[in-house]
Amino acid sequence: MKELKDLFCVINGADLDDLDGMKLLAGMLGIIRNYRMKLDGEFATLITNMMVLEAMAKDIDPQINILKCAIPYFSYIKDQTFVEAVAEKSLV
Repeated sequence: MKELKDLFCVINGADLDDLDGMKLLAGMLGIIRNYRMKLDGEFATLITNMMVLEAMAKDIDPQINILKCAIPYFSYIKDQTFVEAVAEKSLV
């Protein structure tokens, strides 16, 4: 799939400060929709919510980078399920 390759070529080797999370997530959803791929409802909701969160944050601070802000959480939960991480760190 050329679209998927093009989308991830943007990510490969790019500086985190230069990545636009909303464009990447919208690109992923566009590919999923165009190819009529099945997607778990919880994952689709997560992607959509991340896009909404980023849009709201950009309204408040246009310079904010949500992906960069999320790295400590991704690093922490990479070896755990989300539920375990939430229970341990009280992230919610």
